[in-house]
Amino acid sequence: MENTKTLETKVIDLMPVEDAIKLFESVQTPPNDALKPIEAGRMKGFTEINPLWRMKAMTEKFGLYGEGWKIETTKELDNIAMQVIKDNRAIPTFLGYSGFPACICTSINSHVVHGIPSEDEILKEGDIIAIDVGATYGGMVGDSAWSYEIGKVTPEVHKLMVTTEESLYAGIEQMRPGNVLDDISKAIEAVANREGYGIVRQYGGHGVGHVMHEDPFLYNYSVGDKTLIKSNMAIAIEPMLNLGGDDVIVGSDGWLVKTKDGKPSAHFEHTVIATDDGPLITTKL
Repeated sequence: MENTKTLETKVIDLMPVEDAIKLFESVQTPPNDALKPIEAGRMKGFTEINPLWRMKAMTEKFGLYGEGWKIETTKELDNIAMQVIKDNRAIPTFLGYSGFPACICTSINSHVVHGIPSEDEILKEGDIIAIDVGATYGGMVGDSAWSYEIGKVTPEVHKLMVTTEESLYAGIEQMRPGNVLDDISKAIEAVANREGYGIVRQYGGHGVGHVMHEDPFLYNYSVGDKTLIKSNMAIAIEPMLNLGGDDVIVGSDGWLVKTKDGKPSAHFEHTVIATDDGPLITTKL
């Protein structure tokens, strides 16, 4: 989500967990065979997400290299995601959002977010790719992104990937009622600063629920935001860390965001609900 907010953000309270479950139980359940693993290595361990959301695991690792089968272009990934979402009677949240022409974002190497899948974008050994996907099921949105290594990458790029994922979980750990948003931001920033990585400033996490982007905006660095985290509040937490500096630029298509210095960037995201029992990750398998 792009940072167009002031620090005076409001708290969005979602419906209680029990009411949400009742709502989704009233929605027709997908056939049993939809819960079985998809073969050919296309998506591994395809299972149902937490019953709170009653949507399928649209964010499982895309099998870039399956058994006897290989993905070559980012457009192929988009086609697979579209089919999986449709087969499970969900809606691709990204498609048509502010005119976005695909159901996933694919961002390779120095591309940070919002890359448009293309037949001309060929994946190759040593690349990293961030796949961002959203699906709407039963009137609720799940939003998640994950970065993947294609074949063998350099040690410094691998460390960037591992550290960015670590920063995500550091932030998630702070998603507890009674904490404030800045607790999440500080946790992410501390991990990034420890390794000297750039933090993307213009984009960050966001509230999510009935629509993809809700208040509040969540910074990936400390700004002193004292917005209170309440029980059953849902946030998409998504650190974006760069091997180089903080600065990013927007490409000529008006969508693609890439690092200004051309160095690699990694992006990890989960939709998380603050509960009295701790953070509930709704997009984790």
